[in-house]
Amino acid sequence: MNGPLVVEKLTAHYGPAQALWDVSLTVGPGEVTALLGENGAGKTTLLRALARVHRQAAGQVRYGGTDLMRLSAHEVARQGVGLVRDGGRVFEALTIEEHLYLAQRLQRSKGGKGSKDGKDGEGGKPATIDEILDKFPVLARRGRGVKAGYLSGGQRQALCLAMAVGAGASLLLLDEPSAGLAESTAAEIFSHIASLARHGVAMLIAEQQPRWLSGWATGRVRLEMGRVAAPTQV
Repeated sequence: MNGPLVVEKLTAHYGPAQALWDVSLTVGPGEVTALLGENGAGKTTLLRALARVHRQAAGQVRYGGTDLMRLSAHEVARQGVGLVRDGGRVFEALTIEEHLYLAQRLQRSKGGKGSKDGKDGEGGKPATIDEILDKFPVLARRGRGVKAGYLSGGQRQALCLAMAVGAGASLLLLDEPSAGLAESTAAEIFSHIASLARHGVAMLIAEQQPRWLSGWATGRVRLEMGRVAAPTQV
């Protein structure tokens, strides 16, 4: 298990417009922190800045002792940090199996470093595609040869989570996992997320519906107008 994610005085801009002001927070190994706030509060910008997808940011971000601010987005992913964006963003022309194969390539490129849940438990070997699909029966039922363009919103979100597992992510940055999903579908997605948390994957989850995290998130941070307003325990 990796060390904590430590964020200190993180700022972010879009051109001349400032979006984040001195955001500081910590997510410990295996912890689940809910990132709350209204639309426009800065939640997505924060997650993208931590993953180095949004580059116009400054401050200190360390994960397991590594300075993420010095790395590219690809290098951050190799440190075990997985960004799962809202809307289940996938490659529509690729199959479920091809998505998981790409995730496994990232896992192999970092020498097996990643979460316990991304391993099969025998000698620390990366999980096979079959083992990943066992964790996501909604994808197994759909069929590994189905192209992502034919998946529902919930199935796409499940595929994004499955890719994070396949890549061996030990820290997930989840952006509005329930957005646009029917109640029953959102419940299924959060059952997958909770299962990953039980296996020791640390998480920072941006969510407008905190009820999905009630009872198992270990802490919460609220953003208001790009500033931390109320970091408290759930």
